[in-house]
Amino acid sequence: MDLVSKPATLLLVGIVIISSVRIALRFLLSPLKYLPGPWYTHFTHYVLKYHVVMGRRIFYVDGLHRKYGDIVRLSPGEVSVVSVDGHRKVYSVSSRCTKHEWYLKFGGHPYPGLFTMTDHQEHAQRRRMFARAFSKSQLRVQWEDTIKSITKKAVHRIANDLKENGKADVLKWWTFMTSDISGELMFGESWDMLGKGQKNEFIRSVAIYIQSSGLTAELPLIKAVGRLIPHPWCRTAFRGWDYVLDYASRAVENSKKRTQMGDRNIFGTILAGAEKGEILTEFDIKNEAGNFTVAATDTTAVTLSYLIYAVLSRPKLQAAIEAEVATLPDNFTDADVESLPLLNATISETNRLFAAAQGAFPRIAPAGGLNLEGFMIPEKTTVSAQSYTMHRKEDLFPNALE
Repeated sequence: MDLVSKPATLLLVGIVIISSVRIALRFLLSPLKYLPGPWYTHFTHYVLKYHVVMGRRIFYVDGLHRKYGDIVRLSPGEVSVVSVDGHRKVYSVSSRCTKHEWYLKFGGHPYPGLFTMTDHQEHAQRRRMFARAFSKSQLRVQWEDTIKSITKKAVHRIANDLKENGKADVLKWWTFMTSDISGELMFGESWDMLGKGQKNEFIRSVAIYIQSSGLTAELPLIKAVGRLIPHPWCRTAFRGWDYVLDYASRAVENSKKRTQMGDRNIFGTILAGAEKGEILTEFDIKNEAGNFTVAATDTTAVTLSYLIYAVLSRPKLQAAIEAEVATLPDNFTDADVESLPLLNATISETNRLFAAAQGAFPRIAPAGGLNLEGFMIPEKTTVSAQSYTMHRKEDLFPNALE
């Protein structure tokens, strides 16, 4: 018995000693050891990972900043900063920080688009190529009537619900509205979810796929196993982007067509305005059509729903906005609405407090590192500045929660 147990005991003791030495060295040699933060963040990222998987990251990180200040160590290789100067150094156009590989993991597929490109030069070129088509002036000229028509339809559906049921699910109708707008702009076709009162197969598939991508970005093993399960939901969740690309062939075809109003979809405008050397392949169009639909639908619908909540919960504000809106002419335009100060201030405040994406957008510290709040952050460290905390800082926004 001793002959069996002694080697096993020695092996166990050896593993414990080696692990302890590695942990001690990680702490002693870490360039982040002087940063404020919980003691366990010297050694592990699993506490942070737990809060991410549980959907509580922004609240966890916010709590750390309230305790430790504007800069905090989240794990042995990750730092969060919420100062104005830190935000500028991490996210400004001139920043040398690059996008983290998390973007591709979250996208759930290996095809880089405008939102997931990590190369500065490629991203800048793609952004310039899209700039004219997405400019305020171009959107107004080409798409304002379409968007206005769809928006009116959404308001009518909400009003009908209120009349018939005494209540209305505004999130549902805003989601149908933003989806219908995406269908027109990105794909050049009407999905008429507002008319049918339900999501189409494409939007349902995208929703499932994005939900699973958020989880598999943190736990890749789930995707590896899930792709092997022969179930329709698993196929959508773990292979759904292939369906998105297949459906988005419609965006390619419609980008080549024109109507009396101009280009059939927004990619037609992009291609027509492309300068020499700027290339957007058919695959790029399909990929970006899916990306923009993801970015424009649920996010906008969620923020609009919170806007309605914020206004209705403040009767005086509601009355003031109604009085301001009543001054609009009968055939008002987007430019007319833009001139309403109270309404636009309310929209800005809603985006500050209730925007759909308030978490961290991770970046990688550049070669040579960067200085954040007096601390030298080494290259390849993950850095971020979450808006949830910044938008609630009393030194930036007095009475931040009011």
